[in-house]
Amino acid sequence: MTTTTLKIIALLLMTVDHVGAFLPDMPFALRCIGRLSACIFFFCAVEGFTHTRDKMSYLKRLYLMNLLMAAIGIFLPMAFGQNEVIGTNVFLEIFGMMLLIFLWDKFQGDRKKQIISTVLFWVYQFGVLYLMEAALKYSGEAEKTAVYALLGCSVSFGGNAQFVDLLIPIFYLCRGNKKRLAVAYSAWCGLYFFWDVLGVPSLLDPLVEPLGIAFTVFGSVTHRMFRTAIQWMMIFSLPLLLCYNGKKGKGWKYLFYIYYPAHIVVLYVAGCLCG
Repeated sequence: MTTTTLKIIALLLMTVDHVGAFLPDMPFALRCIGRLSACIFFFCAVEGFTHTRDKMSYLKRLYLMNLLMAAIGIFLPMAFGQNEVIGTNVFLEIFGMMLLIFLWDKFQGDRKKQIISTVLFWVYQFGVLYLMEAALKYSGEAEKTAVYALLGCSVSFGGNAQFVDLLIPIFYLCRGNKKRLAVAYSAWCGLYFFWDVLGVPSLLDPLVEPLGIAFTVFGSVTHRMFRTAIQWMMIFSLPLLLCYNGKKGKGWKYLFYIYYPAHIVVLYVAGCLCG
């Protein structure tokens, strides 16, 4: 498969996911299917960054699209009288991690500068997160969304979103080596499953009440596994990633940039009208 083919598959999976997210009374299975899409986009983003001639322009496009999605997420609900923010901005997630990749690429061959830039990157990300959380403690989600988008703070986006974001540097380090990719991706998905689905409290419950609690733990874990903490299903995108043939395909450079905001607007409006 070329990157174009992978992007189209990811677009279809993402659309299925967002149909389940924005339209009322949709089967929850649609959200499960959509767990495969983000990882494919991240993989294609790394490939695109690796082969682009102008990496700074690539970053600028991601940043500007991030601002556009933040604006849509804030103002579109207002137009329908909704007191909410559309928390769907994959461009912020990709931009944040691509900035780290950009620093690694810029200082390639200089290990010391790579380490320093990596440390400074995370100091900035978490520094912005904690400072803004304190400064915006009594602000609404709209203000926080705007500030984090402007500052490019991707670790603020979603509960466990940053864990999935870290697949971007993993993909970068594993590029060109399918065996390494399979091992690293599987290990990361396994770690994610352990952390997000099993969780420390569930593992400790049997030690507290060993008799009769097993069914409660099992029910709790399976509920998270198939209803709330479903991101572990991203493991099923691995076969698609391994089918990548290293070729660009037809390209369609701006397809994702146009389709992503357009389909969010259409589905959100449809959801409001049908709700």
